[in-house]
Amino acid sequence: MEKIVFNFYYYHIGDNSTEIEPRLSVENKAISKVYKKCSAWAKEYIKGKENALGNSFTEIYQLEEYAPNNKDFGEVRWSIRNERDIQEWVPRIVEAVDVVALPYFEKYGSIEKIEEVLNDKAEFSKHRVLNPLRFSHGLIAAKIIENPNLNELVSRYKEYFDKHGIDEQWSEDFKNVVKEVTSHNKTYSA
Repeated sequence: MEKIVFNFYYYHIGDNSTEIEPRLSVENKAISKVYKKCSAWAKEYIKGKENALGNSFTEIYQLEEYAPNNKDFGEVRWSIRNERDIQEWVPRIVEAVDVVALPYFEKYGSIEKIEEVLNDKAEFSKHRVLNPLRFSHGLIAAKIIENPNLNELVSRYKEYFDKHGIDEQWSEDFKNVVKEVTSHNKTYSA
């Protein structure tokens, strides 16, 4: 089961001004459950890492294959200096949810689509920017849908990390996920 998660990042930019950047994540409960079980991160640092897909509204809106309703928002972030700005931007935030977030969830809100975009052959993905997390979630999704190429994906991701390196914390996460998903007697339901 998938759910959509909205976050707002706040950046203080001086002169009593704050920028608000909306972010969107798609969480699949099965992926989240397995990732939390495997994660080497302390519980207080895992929040957000359990979401399968996600990025800023701007990055999502600018995906090549994604241009809902032919609207151009440009940068989807807003500067707030006073209460009047808040009142001005609230309708734009609602519009951005309607035009960017809901169509994204409709398009990528299934375990099959999550698996497809996480395990595509692109070196980097705007659907999940951090490759160690993308690869771990991709392997879990592949296990859930019983992708027959799971072992090929494991090999491809190991080669990537051998070539590019990986932080120790992420390496431990990845190894735990690989061990979990390559255990032949385990199956998961979406």
